[in-house]
Amino acid sequence: MVAQRPRIVVIEDDAMLGKLMYRVLADEHEVLVLGRAQDALDRIAAGASFDLVLCDLMLPGMSGMVFHERVATAAPELVARIVFVTAGPSTPSARAFLERPDIRHIEKPLGLGALRAAVQQHLRRVGAPP
Repeated sequence: MVAQRPRIVVIEDDAMLGKLMYRVLADEHEVLVLGRAQDALDRIAAGASFDLVLCDLMLPGMSGMVFHERVATAAPELVARIVFVTAGPSTPSARAFLERPDIRHIEKPLGLGALRAAVQQHLRRVGAPP
């Protein structure tokens, strides 16, 4: 039996960064890169499940904060699997959001080794397959 690879969705509006994250993670994980939070919500509503959600905090159309709120309503079991990727909060509300104890985030710019390590740490935290 082949071990199941962890499923990760990357929500990143910077196409180059999304491609880089894909290349870094795709050897060990099943990775889907989406440019809009709404696209991820649509997939979740259609029944898609992910072991980890890497979401940019500042996105056009729907911020990561709004995405988090909508996932909490639509699929509360996924909330603990969201990790925000941010260059730092740009507003007081974003700063307050990132300071919440239930919100996990990693900082941009991302080193490749640091990204891999953070993904492994968060997958272990949520009990995803190795």
